[in-house]
Amino acid sequence: VGGTGAGKSTLLNAILGEADLLPSNCMRACTAVIIEMVFNTGASTGPAYLADVEFLRRDEWLLELDSLCSMIREARAQAEENICESEETVEEESWVTGNVAGAVMKLRSVYGAGAEDKIMEGRG
Repeated sequence: VGGTGAGKSTLLNAILGEADLLPSNCMRACTAVIIEMVFNTGASTGPAYLADVEFLRRDEWLLELDSLCSMIREARAQAEENICESEETVEEESWVTGNVAGAVMKLRSVYGAGAEDKIMEGRG
């Protein structure tokens, strides 16, 4: 429906008439995680909104981080190989597509723009 920072959370807040139901910020992306919203059929007798927050343990996040870095590293290597074979220049980040784009967006959402380079340097 849109990339990081496109305004999806802001749109949902506006549709629901709630200014701060989902975090949003005009300066940068801030949801940074998958959000699932469903209609609360018991809203007439209970709270209007319910939240179920699941956190990763440190070891789970480190496994995810290794997987994301590996995916990005492989895509960069493939892009460099393609550039060498074709002897053409390729636009910066043209290799960021599909699942790799999701990996890059996840790292940027959590750590900030361009942080994937520093993270990958530290993860060898």
